[in-house]
Amino acid sequence: MLGLGRVGRSPGPLAADIRFSFPSVVYTYWHSSRQTIAEKVESMRKLTRGVVSPTAIALVMVMAAPLVNTTGTVLAAPSGDGTRVALSNALRRCDGSRIDGATPSQPAYATADTLIRTGANSVVADVQLVDTQSPGTHYDVGLIEVPRPSWSTCGPGDPGTAFGGLDTDAGGRGATTLQAGIQPGATGVWVVVQRPNPKSQTPTEYYTSDFVAPI
Repeated sequence: MLGLGRVGRSPGPLAADIRFSFPSVVYTYWHSSRQTIAEKVESMRKLTRGVVSPTAIALVMVMAAPLVNTTGTVLAAPSGDGTRVALSNALRRCDGSRIDGATPSQPAYATADTLIRTGANSVVADVQLVDTQSPGTHYDVGLIEVPRPSWSTCGPGDPGTAFGGLDTDAGGRGATTLQAGIQPGATGVWVVVQRPNPKSQTPTEYYTSDFVAPI
């Protein structure tokens, strides 16, 4: 998936999250704090009890669509070596469908892609990104399995997700691998890479899979 765009410029610890709820849209962001990963996950679980907008980290997306795939999302044919998917400058719902009209706060220059592979009851996403203009940059990365119920979220700690980070070297190149157990009923996955903006509800840059890769 070598998609075009640039993600993240300001390295920093992954920590607490903020989610904003719009009419049928849920935005999620990472921001810096001193919480430990355990504290972050615990706070996320507490917020998810009895509220429509539970916490999630590293994503910008709307609420998932029903289990039936009626969004017109493209599915690629699987291959023995996995499915390579380009990442492009687009926001997506939890089901992988594109959110039209979204605009990043700055141009996207990175080139990125992911290779989706499956193993024994697990799915793996090998993510690569290149942005020679932004060496030493941190990127937030997530893997989302679909389909998902309309009421579900797809942030860290949610079933069928995996999250991590990617940091570019002095040449602006970086790579990371995410792995998650395949949930019952899951038929595909998509990947998100983004750089949050502490001054805005929308990430500075964001890149997502051009299509849902079958698993």
